[in-house]
Amino acid sequence: MDPEVNKQRVFDAIEAFNAGDLDGYVAGYAQDAIVHGLPAEFGNSPEGHRGFLTAMMSALSGLRIDTRTVVAEGDTVAVHLTYSGVHDGGLFLGVRPTGRQLRWPAMVFRRYDEAGRAVERWMISDTAVLRHQLGIDQPAGE
Repeated sequence: MDPEVNKQRVFDAIEAFNAGDLDGYVAGYAQDAIVHGLPAEFGNSPEGHRGFLTAMMSALSGLRIDTRTVVAEGDTVAVHLTYSGVHDGGLFLGVRPTGRQLRWPAMVFRRYDEAGRAVERWMISDTAVLRHQLGIDQPAGE
């Protein structure tokens, strides 16, 4: 398994996401892939991931991913990235549209099978930064 090929698969998925092509984004998953880190109501499947991203895209116009660091070893790719978009659509984390530009970091890990399909994905998002930008929480010390 070539880690560089898997890195390119991640870049291709992000390019599809940024173009608003959720079919292209989700196409890289194996049908039985496990997607960790989604809200419980979406489950942990590629279709659940599509549902979650659809909800995010309806709440955040111009939603995009910018990569900061990408590291690949063996069958796994780790990505340090930043999400950004304007909260001018529907509810997001239970908050009505604020009109604010949101920007928050996350880490994503994707594991690939020999056929080049993502079979497992984990995401850790900096929700403290996001919640502060939405006005849900104040930063410590304020």
